[in-house]
Amino acid sequence: EMKYDWACGLDADDIARPERLAVTKAAIQEKPHVVAWGGHARYFNNGGKTLFISELGPTTEKAYAELRQQSQLVILTHSAMTFRRDIALEIGGYNTVLYTCADVDLCDRLCDRGLVLTIPQVMVDYRIHEESTTSTKPIITDYQLRFIWERRAAQDRGETLTWSDYQMAQGLLPPTRYFQQWVSDRSQLYWRWAGVAWGKRDYARMAKLLLMSTVMNPSLITRKLSRQIMLRVNGRLWRVGTEAEGLPKPSALKT
Repeated sequence: EMKYDWACGLDADDIARPERLAVTKAAIQEKPHVVAWGGHARYFNNGGKTLFISELGPTTEKAYAELRQQSQLVILTHSAMTFRRDIALEIGGYNTVLYTCADVDLCDRLCDRGLVLTIPQVMVDYRIHEESTTSTKPIITDYQLRFIWERRAAQDRGETLTWSDYQMAQGLLPPTRYFQQWVSDRSQLYWRWAGVAWGKRDYARMAKLLLMSTVMNPSLITRKLSRQIMLRVNGRLWRVGTEAEGLPKPSALKT
């Protein structure tokens, strides 16, 4: 049970940087109107090898406003996330029904109560392995993530979209749209597995998975690889932006 004014997220297999609390405290004191803070994360494998740097979340109020205006999700790395206790309790805390995306769901609902920003500094070392939820349940993760995104778009249109409404609507999708979502989810799945294979230095499996992902969604993989290549050319580590990248844009789903 949370006892203090602010709560920090940290998954069991991740490691908080020593300076995380001090840096976050300074940010809270500087901008007390912000209801949740995130931070960058270094993703690493079980061997300790750095895979990439995650830069989830807006770092300025302007960037936050742009995401909100476009009905985009504001996503923070959960293990680097610090949020207001009172507001989290008021909005119901974590939703265990959306168990693969409970952090994304909480962050989205926090946005309705105030500003959510990311501190542009690595705050946590985030472990990637084949037993993680992202690796073992990627299709469910994308399905629940898509619901949160659709709910955000519906809310911005002045509508209400519940989990049961969304599940019912998904069951009525035309075969072409259902197939499009399946292909998108599969492409993301193979991309993630390729990252795990790369971390294990299983380059043959990585190449196979990248090929399968590219065949299923060439535009997505081209954008991802192009961005990473440019970062490497500029001497930077691999970086990722938003977990929602690659999912179909929120539709004008009516309930």
